Amino acid sequence: QYDKPYGPISVEEFAKIYLDDASTVICPSQILYDILKPVSKNLFLCGKGYAPELFRYIRYRTGKMSICMVGNLKDPVKGVEDILKPAAEGYQLDLAQTIKHEELLEFYNAHDIYVVSSVHEADPLPLIESMACGCFPIASKIGIAPELIRHKENGYLVEKRTVEEFKKAIAWCNDNIEYIR
Repeated sequence: QYDKPYGPISVEEFAKIYLDDASTVICPSQILYDILKPVSKNLFLCGKGYAPELFRYIRYRTGKMSICMVGNLKDPVKGVEDILKPAAEGYQLDLAQTIKHEELLEFYNAHDIYVVSSVHEADPLPLIESMACGCFPIASKIGIAPELIRHKENGYLVEKRTVEEFKKAIAWCNDNIEYIR
C-alpha cells in the first residue's frame, strides 16, 4: 500500500503480479486476510507464534516507566524519528536494532511498554515476544495488533498514527503504571 518499489498498487494489481503463481496464500493478520480475500482463492489465516521457552515474564518492574522498541531503526516505515521519539520525549526510551536474539528476554523484561509506531506491519513478532515478557504494548491498528490488544486491558490501541495520539497513550500508561505492570 505504501512503499516503493512494491506500491502503491491496487489489491488486484498486487494479486496479479505477486500471487498469480501461488497455489496457496497464507496471511499472518486478519487485516491482510480481509484485503486479499476478494482476489485470492486459496487463502488461509495463519498467525505466527513465539518461543515460550525464550520469551516469558521474569521480573516485576519498578521505578520510572520505561519504553522500548526493537527493529530497523533507520527504516522510515517504523516511525522511530517522526512518531516514537517525539511522543516519548521526557520518558526513558530504549531502542535496539542490533541486539542478539538471546538478549531479547532481558531487554523486554527491563521495560514496561513496547511501542509499534510503524506505518504498516504484517505481524510484528517483537510485539508478540514483548507481550510474552510482560510489556504493555502501544500500537496503532496495523497488522495483528488489533487481534492481540484489547484496548486499555492488555495494551493500548492508538486510533490515529500521530505524535499526539502516541503521547496520549504513553501518558495514560504513566498515569496507570501499577495497572500496566
